Amino acid sequence: MKPIFHFFDRLASWMDHMTQWIIVAVTVTLFGVIMAQVIFNYFLRSGLSWSEELAKLLLAWLAFVGAALATRRFLHIGLNAVVNLLPLKIQSLIRLGGYGVSLALLYALAVQGWRLAFFGQAQTSNYLNISYFWFYFGIPIGAMFNAIQVFYLLFREIDLWLHPEDRRVYQSDDEYRLVVEI
Repeated sequence: MKPIFHFFDRLASWMDHMTQWIIVAVTVTLFGVIMAQVIFNYFLRSGLSWSEELAKLLLAWLAFVGAALATRRFLHIGLNAVVNLLPLKIQSLIRLGGYGVSLALLYALAVQGWRLAFFGQAQTSNYLNISYFWFYFGIPIGAMFNAIQVFYLLFREIDLWLHPEDRRVYQSDDEYRLVVEI
């Protein structure tokens, strides 16, 4: 089990760093496009026709790919108040079930995202004149990035189940803090 966990640990960590750079690039580009539109619209009195379409494209990619960063850092909304009151083994089982449901939903999102992307190949945007494939391609890519992070969390939880003596709590990207159970 340890080799699989270490593989997903490294893969998820590498994907996390790559995702961070993608998000930075998309955010900077989105900011630049919106600022250019504001400058052209209000100061030069001539709006950019293509800026809204590009902003929509970038925002879709930002949302779907950025969800993987939130998964890795446990930043998605969770209802943990009741779960945290339960014994550790039951908490672990509930998390394992949640990861299983998440993987099933991410699989469905990836499959439907691919279908939507390939359906959009025939359509082109009005001003950018690019295929809608690129608008929808962020959905399956984001689902795959997210699934890698969920697999990492799943294997981490299984590792904690098999080795409860080193109960670890996620603290930051690559750092764990040992918790003494009282």
